[in-house]
Amino acid sequence: YLQARCNTLQKELTEEYLCELIGKFTCSMGAVLHKTRYKTWKEYSELDENLYALIELLDNAIVDFLRLYVAINMSIQDIYNYFMIKFNVNVERQNTGGKYEK
Repeated sequence: YLQARCNTLQKELTEEYLCELIGKFTCSMGAVLHKTRYKTWKEYSELDENLYALIELLDNAIVDFLRLYVAINMSIQDIYNYFMIKFNVNVERQNTGGKYEK
């Protein structure tokens, strides 16, 4: 029973931690988007010219994103392999006229 409970607790902690990391990453990216004024159709009342603040925001977003890989124990090779699979899918899609398959 004790081992089963420990396994359940570990899973719950891992899921909770992953949710926390995803939330942090989402907030970090929201701050980056807000700072970069990405909506070309919108007129902003204030333009923030402080690009150094953007560096910190991007740094936080990248660190939060990479923590996800650490949390699920992905190695550098795993990340590279996943990237290459996705890259090859993109190249193949572009070879067929840039259309997504349905």
